[in-house]
Amino acid sequence: MALASHWETLIFAIVSPFLVLVTGVLFTAVLKLRSRPASLISVFVLGYASIVFTAETLGSSYGLSDRTYWIALQSVWLLIAVSTWIARRRPGMPTGFALPGTDALVSARLHPLPLAFAAIVAFTYAIGAWLIVTVPPNNYD
Repeated sequence: MALASHWETLIFAIVSPFLVLVTGVLFTAVLKLRSRPASLISVFVLGYASIVFTAETLGSSYGLSDRTYWIALQSVWLLIAVSTWIARRRPGMPTGFALPGTDALVSARLHPLPLAFAAIVAFTYAIGAWLIVTVPPNNYD
């Protein structure tokens, strides 16, 4: 029984981010943004919005703890995104997403402040991940 729970968790951990990412990408494509940074920010914001809408909807109906409801509602958001994308004649995303090369290194040397900010954010996430892994649950409700 415990093994099935681990498989459910693994499947949920793979399917849920996929649904969120595809929903964000399709809604961003509908917006027809011209720049790549704006498109990336839009994918993040719209993906996060789908998570918030899912959590708020399921939280108000006491279904937040059920993974099946979570996946089902995220699938509904994806179906809405797909239907909107098809209704808008399947617009595409801006092309040319390239991995950073030497320009990124030169930019980091010329402008060290964003690099320092990214290091602080990464350190903060690392502390949060460490706390999640090491601190036992203490909710006895």
